[in-house]
Amino acid sequence: MKTRKPRHYLSYVREDLIASWKMQALMPESQSNNRSHEPRSDWVERANRKRVELLGQHSESVWPWAFQLGQTASAQSMKQGDVLWVVSRLSALDRSWPPALVARLDLAEDAWVGPTKRVERKGLPFPYRFGVSLFTHPDGGKFYAANDATRALLDCEYQTPLEPHTSTDDLPCTLGDHVAAWKAASRKGFQSLRRFKDPTALEEFAEHLQTHSVFLSYRWIDHPEHSADREQLAKLTEHLMIDHEVGVWFDGLALPPSKHTPEQRRGVLEMLLGTPLRETPLLVARITPEYGGPSAELTEGSYTLLEWQAARCRFSWRHSPSRYGERLRQFASNTDHRSTDESASSVAEDIRGVLDNGSG
Repeated sequence: MKTRKPRHYLSYVREDLIASWKMQALMPESQSNNRSHEPRSDWVERANRKRVELLGQHSESVWPWAFQLGQTASAQSMKQGDVLWVVSRLSALDRSWPPALVARLDLAEDAWVGPTKRVERKGLPFPYRFGVSLFTHPDGGKFYAANDATRALLDCEYQTPLEPHTSTDDLPCTLGDHVAAWKAASRKGFQSLRRFKDPTALEEFAEHLQTHSVFLSYRWIDHPEHSADREQLAKLTEHLMIDHEVGVWFDGLALPPSKHTPEQRRGVLEMLLGTPLRETPLLVARITPEYGGPSAELTEGSYTLLEWQAARCRFSWRHSPSRYGERLRQFASNTDHRSTDESASSVAEDIRGVLDNGSG
């Protein structure tokens, strides 16, 4: 029997919805026993069983197990094996960033068609409030580090071509130019679910991120909002993403602003960043005097030390020597790379070189 070729789709989602999606998908709320939706009781029970089934599939990785789309004909037609690419515009570090590839979902089954209108959440597990629900298994869903997907998105071919078509051949490699190029293309081209004619450029970009992404480790208290030290992190992130096509796992970009409490956000961040901390090729540590020392949020222990220990390979960007240098050296190895250059652009270039050489 001939296997059906997967169809690839693109969904652009607002930043606040991305934040809510991740919050709900990674920390599903406990379900209510409310039976006020009796006319839909069979459907609700089916949805609850699906949620339990998916969350019961133990995996060391955090994956996007469910997603929701509006109830359009295209969304309803999606079948098992089809692929949904999710992109969004993120904002953090006092920057407006170009579009980022957020996730990939390989559908584990045909799309579910739910209620035609948005309904009260009580009694309904995420993400079954309305529209079309999509599901994936652990090996068929993936979150990506923050990145600049501008060129990949514009270089793809779509069933309905972009108007006007935007060539990336002469696109300058600057944050502002990439943001402008995306705005020009997205006004008419990415307002709703789009089907790819040829997703090769995006597939190649996603594969590139597997070997060219970093985890940015730093002490929050040493880099407060709107400070010069925080700006250094922003500059490094910008150079990595825009100049060198390197993905960056960074808390403010992994989970953008939302209405949820700091405690909820912290819980999701710890879950969301745990997987790339183990899998990402390189940890970039912004070394400050207290790096590796106790964290105020923990009764005992240190976030930065835990990140340093868990890393596969480390790159030290030294602001000033750490008081805990001896402790850090206990977990160092001959695969560590160090730079004392304070220029964010030079450090980004060094990091790209390390990644190109396999981080070793």
